[in-house]
Amino acid sequence: MTLKKIFLEALKNKTAVAGLVLVVFFALIALFAPVLAPSSGRDSYQMPQGGYSVQPQAPNGEHYFGTTENQYDLYYGIVWGSRMAFKVGITVVFFALLIGLLIGGIAGFAGGWADEILMRFTDIIFAVPSMVLAMVIALF
Repeated sequence: MTLKKIFLEALKNKTAVAGLVLVVFFALIALFAPVLAPSSGRDSYQMPQGGYSVQPQAPNGEHYFGTTENQYDLYYGIVWGSRMAFKVGITVVFFALLIGLLIGGIAGFAGGWADEILMRFTDIIFAVPSMVLAMVIALF
């Protein structure tokens, strides 16, 4: 099956199209974050704070999505947060690919007992729920 056929088949699935539209939308927001929510000279990943009131503000002309309880601008946080989410996602996928290639390459090249040990290790990783595994890894 060619790549063109796969793409055309995916376009017939409404859920796949909706997912693609969302990913492209947030990718564009992440790409144009400096234009959509320019930083005011300080660290761009620090949300601007408009005061210290514990009462959140409703959306208005100055804060498009309103503010949190310490007057942090939600619009700014969402725009720059999408950029950080893409960075984290790409980094995680890169390292998962690297580890998977390493384990699969060793298992495929060595075969025999090395393959069995690595595959049982992989089975253990898949058997443990993701949240428990994340907590165990964070312990170290």
